[in-house]
Parts: sequence; structure tokens; C-alpha cells
Amino acid sequence: MKPRPTSLLLAARPLAAGLLTLLAGCATQPGSATKPPPAAPLPAAFDGHLTKERGESPAPVARDWWTAFNDATLDRLVSHALSANEDILIADARLREAEAGYAAARTGREPSVDAVAEYRRQHLPPNDRNRDPLISQYAVTGIAASWDADLFGRVRSLAEAARAGVRAGRAARDDAALAVSSALARTYLEYRGEQAALVQAHRIRDLRASEVGWIRRRIDAGLAGRAELAEASMRLDAQDADLADLGREHARTLHRLAVLAAEPADRLRTLLAEPAPLAPEPACPPQPSPALLLSRRADIQQAAQELVAARAVVDASQAELLPRLTFSGQLSFFAFGWGLGPNLQWDLFDRARVKAREARAAAQADEAVARYQRTVRLAVSEVEDALSDLDAARQRRDSLKAAAGQAGLLADYARQRLAAGLATRIDLADAQVAEARARLELDAQESAVRRAWVGLFTALGGGGPASEAPKADAKIDPRR
Repeated sequence: MKPRPTSLLLAARPLAAGLLTLLAGCATQPGSATKPPPAAPLPAAFDGHLTKERGESPAPVARDWWTAFNDATLDRLVSHALSANEDILIADARLREAEAGYAAARTGREPSVDAVAEYRRQHLPPNDRNRDPLISQYAVTGIAASWDADLFGRVRSLAEAARAGVRAGRAARDDAALAVSSALARTYLEYRGEQAALVQAHRIRDLRASEVGWIRRRIDAGLAGRAELAEASMRLDAQDADLADLGREHARTLHRLAVLAAEPADRLRTLLAEPAPLAPEPACPPQPSPALLLSRRADIQQAAQELVAARAVVDASQAELLPRLTFSGQLSFFAFGWGLGPNLQWDLFDRARVKAREARAAAQADEAVARYQRTVRLAVSEVEDALSDLDAARQRRDSLKAAAGQAGLLADYARQRLAAGLATRIDLADAQVAEARARLELDAQESAVRRAWVGLFTALGGGGPASEAPKADAKIDPRR
């Protein structure tokens, strides 16, 4: 007597319950991707400090930190670059790629439903029973569906890795924006400093030219020799050579600025034609804390999310060692038939390959840990270097300011001595050249101080990750 279908179902229930209990017992715990990053190698305090001017109140670093220089032209250049620079556009494209990958990974946790249409014509050769070949036709239309139960979190871990990839992409985009704005601000301040240096260099050239003219008149009057003229002409030619070098460097700086601002060089040359004085130094921010870097540095956040993604891949590779349970079903419109059932698959005979993938993923996770810790160490080092650079730049600026003051006094004394008949015009020209050179060095150092501030803002991560880049006009009007 054959058992009835109902009896078979009742007999299968204990087996199914036991199988589900076994699978539930093998289910993995929450994966390592949810663990926090390893302890960051942070010091208690930075090796360096900010020195506030007398009466100055600390001001926090704003997200648009470049506005602290109070330069409208710099603001427009940075705003335009944040929407047009190619490095940022590349980071945007990579972020969209990561978002698309995450959207695809999430669908792995949902049932897949496909429309099916199949037609088959089959030819069977003759055999002992049938002397003629048999021809059969088969057609079916319907719907096929399947769903991965994901008992051990393989699909969930892959989706978590993709989601961490999106977070890392956003951090990479913020880091690219900070790198572009920082490089642009440095280059712009360098360009303005070179403009001031060129003004002083042309003044020196005019002084040397007037010196040559004065000596020529003395030669015509029989009061000087050709040796004096040769010496003065040599100094004039040397200054012309210095001007050529300064002009070449100034042009190269403009070209770098054009690349960063994503604007033609001739447009920027028109926009920046008039020399502008450097803005005052930014307000001193509060003394930075090493722990603050973990939340403000985009590169640290990117490394942390890459570590999360690597750990999630390890979890997914470990889940591949365990059984995989899927449910599939079919619905046929041709004969109105249907089918439904589970499918348990366990890769028992190719575990060496699966183990190798797990070992590879674990090694990549270890690499991500080391990369995260290295990123934190480098961030601390960059802040300490920036603090040291700013302090040294300000000290050198103060010394050059004092030297420029002394050079101005010497020029005044030379004028007084010339008026009293105790000095020559060459003595006055030499004193004025020394004063101009002192002013040139001071102007260059003032630019260096501002660039050191940019370095500090950059090392601190700017004002923190930006959720959205500032919008900008399509073009910069050079007449503004």
C-alpha cells in the first residue's frame, strides 16, 4: 500500500524542522564589519601650538575655510573650481559608480522574478521500439522566481561592503574637494605674492637704470671713468636677468592656477591683472585636538570605510563555507502548472578554493587596518608639520619686517647725507636698492605666511566633511 501524500508531508515535517534547527545553529553572529576601527595611534596633544596675537579671540574653522582670507576673488575661484575641476568630477563619477554598485548589491536580498518563454523541438533517433524517428515539440510560458534565504549573511555582508564603498566614495570626494581648494588657495596666494615681488623688482631695475644714466652724464662731464659705467651696467643687466626669472615663474604660477580653477589662463590673467594687497591673516582657531582629526579628516574617514568594506568581504567569504538555502518557484501559463521548493547547496568538494578566497579577503582586511593606522599617523604628522611651518613663517616674517624697517632708515640717512654733500647718488641708489630688496623679501614672506595658514587648515581637514559642494557660475567674469 502506497503512503498518501498527506502522510508523506507529515513525515517530512520533523526532518524539515531538524534541518532548520541545524542551519540556525550554524548561522553566523553579527560580522566583523560592524566592529569599530582599531584604536587610532593618536597622541594626547600635538607637538606644536598656535600662537594668538594679543587681544585675538579664537575662531573655529569654517567649512568654507578659504573665506577667512576675506578675498572675494579667491572665493569666486574656489567656488568655481569645486564644481568644474576635473579631479572633483572624477571623484563624483566614482561616487556614482559606488552608489550604483550598492543599489545592485541590495537587490541580492530581494526575490528575483523572471518572465520565461521557451520553445523546443526535439528529434529522437529510431530505436528497437520505434523504427521511425520521434519528433516532439515543447513550449512553455510563465514566471520563474527565486530567493536566497541568506541564512549566514553572505548577501548581507556583500551589501554592507557596497554600502561602505559608498561612504568611502563620499569621503574621497570630500578629500578631493579639500585638495583642490587647498592647492588653489596656495597657488593664488603665491601669485599675489609674486605680483608684489615684481613691483619691487621693477623698482630696483628703475634705480639701476637711473644709476647708469647718472654715471653717463658724469662721464660726459669728465667726472667718471668707463669702469664705473661698466660696473653699473653689470648691475642693471643682472637685475634684468632676475626680472626674466621672476616673470617666468609668475607665468608658470598662472598656468597652475588655471588648471586648478578650470579656467583659461588668459581669462585669469585679465581677472588678476591689477596687483592686490594680501588680506590680513585669518583669525586664530582654537588649539586643535588630535581626536578631532577622526571626524574632520576625509582621508581618515575614507580609510575607515574601506576597512569596513574589507571586513564585510571577509564575512561574506566565511559564509561561503556554509550551506546556501534558496527557494525557487515556477508558474506556467501554458498548462497552468506551478512548482515550489527549497534548494540546499553546500560546496563540500571545492573548499580549498573557498578557503583561499577567505585567506585573500583576510589579508586585504589586514592591509586595510594598516592603511587606516598609517593614514591617522600621517594626519597627525601633517598637523604638527603645519603648526611648525606656520610658527617658523611668522617668526621669519617678523624678522624680515624689522630688517625692512632698518633698510628704510638707511635709505633716509643716505638722502640726508646726499643733501649734506657727504654721499653720492650711487650711495643713495645702493641704499634704495637694499630697501627695495628688503621689501621684496618681506612681501614674499607675507605670502608664505598665508600659505602656511592654508597648510594648517588643510591638515586639520578644513571645516569638516562637506555634504554638498558650493555651487558656482559656469564662468568667471574677468571684469568683476
